[in-house]
Amino acid sequence: MAIETPSAGAARFMRGDGLSRSPALVPREPPPANYYADNLLTVVRSVMERCHDLLTAAERDFGCRVAGLSAPAARLLARLIGRAGPMIRQDALRYAEVEDVDAALAELETAGLIERDPAAPLAQLLAALTVPELKALFGEVDVAAQAGKAERMARIAERNPPRLARWRIRRAVQWLRLRGAERWALYRLLFFGDPRQDLTPFVMRDLGVHRFEAVSLSAATRHFADRDALERHLELLALCEEVAALGPRPTPQSARTEAPALLEKLWSPRRDRLAERLRSRTLNRLGRSLERAGELDLALACHARSTL
Repeated sequence: MAIETPSAGAARFMRGDGLSRSPALVPREPPPANYYADNLLTVVRSVMERCHDLLTAAERDFGCRVAGLSAPAARLLARLIGRAGPMIRQDALRYAEVEDVDAALAELETAGLIERDPAAPLAQLLAALTVPELKALFGEVDVAAQAGKAERMARIAERNPPRLARWRIRRAVQWLRLRGAERWALYRLLFFGDPRQDLTPFVMRDLGVHRFEAVSLSAATRHFADRDALERHLELLALCEEVAALGPRPTPQSARTEAPALLEKLWSPRRDRLAERLRSRTLNRLGRSLERAGELDLALACHARSTL
């Protein structure tokens, strides 16, 4: 398996966490019980200490709720954050370091960090079930023996009103969802420099895969000087998401109606080097999409404004 190098932002912040130390993990051996929770709390507590003045009262409260968890609840939360997908099956939560999952879930729910049985599109719930589970729950639905899962899901949706289908699923499977996605993204941005970065750099460090010089981290070395600078960066990240949502090959109609406004917002260079690189990468992506849509004048304008 190929191992990707952490982002520049991750490397910068992880250096301050003592990456020159000896590996703390042994391949194919389980980590210490508090390993994942300690990594999570390192992120939260570091952001609260170094960036306290950048955070709103609600964002600080979020960090306090995470930092105030009991050890079992923090261990489970760290595991939940590492799971893919918005919906998490409760019956899939089996971790050696969390003896009483139900008690830990109750604490996380009380702290407002998870939501139990959240509303979700029927297609999302059906996709999370196995084919045997679909057959057991909706055995009356007539589907050819050779039919694939997608066809079975479509037939179930046709034959069952969404509300009834969700009720039948929830009788068999309990779901939960993490709350505070924007808060988690903000804490990751302030610690790693990347709102999408997970806790993998800690693992790579402790396996000895990545080693960095140790440097001192303080409020003086953080990337954002004040809340205004942070808000400008968040606005730029939102623009990046809008460009991504446009897709790699937009229709000519969507290109003509949506791209000009995006280009206008990305028009001016940024004084901050990292923000300027992000702006220019986004312009290049938008330009490539517009080329594929046949909007060559707009594409040229995008590339002309990029500094990459």
